[in-house]
Amino acid sequence: MNALKKLSFCALLGLGLFAQTAHAESLKDTINYPSWLKINLFDEKNPPNQYVGSASISGKRNDFYANYIPYDDKLPPEKNAEKVALLRARMNAYSSLERVLITKMHHRIVKALQVKNNSVSHLFGLVDFLTSKSILAKRFVDTINHRVYVMVQFPFIQPEDLIAYFKAKRIDLSSTSATHLSTLLNKALFHL
Repeated sequence: MNALKKLSFCALLGLGLFAQTAHAESLKDTINYPSWLKINLFDEKNPPNQYVGSASISGKRNDFYANYIPYDDKLPPEKNAEKVALLRARMNAYSSLERVLITKMHHRIVKALQVKNNSVSHLFGLVDFLTSKSILAKRFVDTINHRVYVMVQFPFIQPEDLIAYFKAKRIDLSSTSATHLSTLLNKALFHL
């Protein structure tokens, strides 16, 4: 009897998952979302250099983000939600960059930098720098579900930007090293 109960429970769970999947598929086809958002939300393979964040338009201050983004009562709720969505998109970009640069490209970047000390610190600094370069590329407001979606992207990283960044960190990056590093970073960012 217990085995039958467990089997019934598993069948119900399976039906629930199937219903959720079917509902997600119907959402993909029925909601009037732009194609860039549908791809980022429903496609398993996100396009390179697209990082999406969203936030609820509630008209209330979100206490979790209060330390990072001050809520402005003078702005419409949609604009305050957009600030939170932008932070979330940049956090997604940061996480992706961290995974790629620290785990997959660590040795090549350190070699291009030609530094011996604090290489991990420089890598995290580079992730911070690149994330700060991200730009708001697209925005969509879902008035039915009261959400704002934004997408951030990275511009091509120029050698001059890297030289200026590392000069501020007291690292003298040669033009050749900066060119090599910008090529590495652009390949990572754009999957060229």
